[in-house]
Amino acid sequence: MATLKDIARETGLSISTVSRVINDPNCTRASTDTKKKIWKAVRALGYVPNNSARQLKLGSTAKSPRYLENKILACLTTRPFASSDPFFSEISQVISSAVLQQGYTLKYLISVYNMDYPTVIESLTGDHIAGIIILGKAKQDFLDYLHRHFKIMIYCSLNPQKNFKYSQVVCDGFSASKSAVQYLIDCGHKKIGYVGEIAGEIRYQGYHSALKDNGLEFSWKYIVESPLGMDQACEKVRKKVRTDDFPTAFFCANDSTAIGTMKALQSMNFSVPENISIIGIDDIDLSRYVTPMLTTVYIPKTDLGRVSAQMLIDQIEGRYDTPMEIKLPYTIIERQTVKCRRS
Repeated sequence: MATLKDIARETGLSISTVSRVINDPNCTRASTDTKKKIWKAVRALGYVPNNSARQLKLGSTAKSPRYLENKILACLTTRPFASSDPFFSEISQVISSAVLQQGYTLKYLISVYNMDYPTVIESLTGDHIAGIIILGKAKQDFLDYLHRHFKIMIYCSLNPQKNFKYSQVVCDGFSASKSAVQYLIDCGHKKIGYVGEIAGEIRYQGYHSALKDNGLEFSWKYIVESPLGMDQACEKVRKKVRTDDFPTAFFCANDSTAIGTMKALQSMNFSVPENISIIGIDDIDLSRYVTPMLTTVYIPKTDLGRVSAQMLIDQIEGRYDTPMEIKLPYTIIERQTVKCRRS
């Protein structure tokens, strides 16, 4: 069985650093790259904490609950390159830490983007998996397909399922997006663009709904359809935005897209927020370190991960059977990329 010493040897880090990260998903004394390296090694080596030793250390004499013999869990992400996406990376690290502290190991962290359904199942047949977490937007038929193979699963996303047959932990991306666009409108903006995905994207629907509710005109010339990444958004904005006709603000479907948009606009000699305001959604760490600092919608990523992990384990251990839905709140974080234009 793998030990902390094995993980330290595998990563080239000290045992104290490895222990600190594993036992505290919010650890600020380790870099993001260091955390990723540790969690990758945890999954590769199949590290599971010694719960008996932990209980003795804590002075606990309570009997452990009934566990399944195999405590292997999986997390399936629905975005490409999810391991390098700040939003997904943070949530998956929290999940890894939370399940590990209860004697389970998150052995599989797989991006299922563009994978056909049978391939997804085949990639998980190496172990008897006790339960899975689906992280990110997924189609109903895909979730139903997975549920036929894995009875114990949790769906975690900003895109809630209306007719769910399994538990879900969500932060409503539709309402969060409407609030972000309403914030721009309340600041006096009337020509508001959108950068992000469109097809089946609830954040785009929220943008649309906010414009309609306020009687504002929708214009395709202010829509930049783009994958949710910095480089992709930067390239798409450069191609689409005209210097002689541009909106006064952009709502971007996530912070990575917002930062890419800001980079593109600055390269075109637009000033943010003097010429164009920008608001994102997620509140990733980088949003506080770009210049100017990004105004965004805070999504409780740590709580999404922690609650999803706990619900999965509770279901595995038979604490409940009925599908449950937990909705977490969001908050607008005012920083420096939105200029008020109220007269």
